[in-house]
Amino acid sequence: MGNFIILPDATLFLLNGGGMGTLVTATNRVFTLSGLADSTSNRLYRSSALLLADGAVFGAGSNPHVDYAPDATYPTEYRTEMFYPWYYFERRPEPAGLLSVLSYGGSYFKVTLLNHNMNGDPATYAPRTKPVLIRTGYSMQGLQMGQRYLELNSTYTINLDGIVTLHVSQLPPNANLLTPGPTMIHIVVAGVPSVDKIIMAGSGMIETQTLNTVTPLPPSGVEQNTTSNNNGTGNGGGGGTGNPPSAATLTTNVRAGGFW
Repeated sequence: MGNFIILPDATLFLLNGGGMGTLVTATNRVFTLSGLADSTSNRLYRSSALLLADGAVFGAGSNPHVDYAPDATYPTEYRTEMFYPWYYFERRPEPAGLLSVLSYGGSYFKVTLLNHNMNGDPATYAPRTKPVLIRTGYSMQGLQMGQRYLELNSTYTINLDGIVTLHVSQLPPNANLLTPGPTMIHIVVAGVPSVDKIIMAGSGMIETQTLNTVTPLPPSGVEQNTTSNNNGTGNGGGGGTGNPPSAATLTTNVRAGGFW
């Protein structure tokens, strides 16, 4: 038995079980054991796993018996484990401007990423940035129930000062994709997630939700300082006035979100 956890970088992390049987070979192109330490406990029926706010994964439980059985081959298990994915010790994004409540459809909002928090060139990491929502659901009996992963549509602007502004759409205008209630939001940059913020999807109540028209996102691009100096001439020479600086945005692409 194993638990699949959807990580913020969209990786599926499989943990727990008892080392019996075969799920898939480690040479499969989409499955790898690279970088993973061995679990210290057999976790069978009534085990659980959960994604935490900082992106670590918590594993606990196991009791494939009618009652408490400390001396069985697979005993009642009270030890817990923590798993730290590859991104855990990387420098984390520190987004500003995240909302506390997201609507179904409606106007997009802006999130800023300061360049000094990113350790890199904005032109490199901005196109690899995405806002994702994760609902961990609940975990019991070796199963994850109600788990969701939703990437919001977004575009970006790289500003003259190096700050990256993300333009982020609200939830899709369909409450069936992510039902109302608490959820975690991460800003993921080149696979490295920010520590999550708990937000509310819709009204948070089991009721008919207001569905709003989606406001189109601006195109992605780089802010350019285009200054024009037109020096005039007059009788006896004399200077004239130049046009004030103006900013233009170069169009690139729009990131489309996804749903798991």
